[in-house]
Amino acid sequence: MSQPNGTRQRLAGDGALILNFIGSHLDPAQRPALEAVTATARAVFAHVDVYPDPWEPNAYPTRNIYIVASDHQRLKPRRSGDPTEAPTLSRALARSRPLALTLRDARVLRDDAAPLAPLVRPTTEILRSRLRDYLPLDVIVR
Repeated sequence: MSQPNGTRQRLAGDGALILNFIGSHLDPAQRPALEAVTATARAVFAHVDVYPDPWEPNAYPTRNIYIVASDHQRLKPRRSGDPTEAPTLSRALARSRPLALTLRDARVLRDDAAPLAPLVRPTTEILRSRLRDYLPLDVIVR
């Protein structure tokens, strides 16, 4: 698989590519997009871990999800303690365990075939409806 701009070559030996994904690992309608991005990263990097934002409760319809891709393994937390009590996001993630994603039917995205638009549509609709809850209609229409 090709690597855009030589991403792997730009990383230090112990470096990692970190992607911020917005969606839900709990909502079956939103999972295909997360799984496609994760499967694509796994096609390029030896190890890919996925962490939901520890500060956002599972009740959120969408949340930040961090996809960490590297050539070195990290299956257990690097620091002990409750991630929700960490003073910074980086420390919270250092206390977190990755999700156990099975990517049986996940699509690997390629330069010539990256149909993310239909995959992210469920998340887009959730975010759009949440926007309507927070902003007055005249602001949205402008």
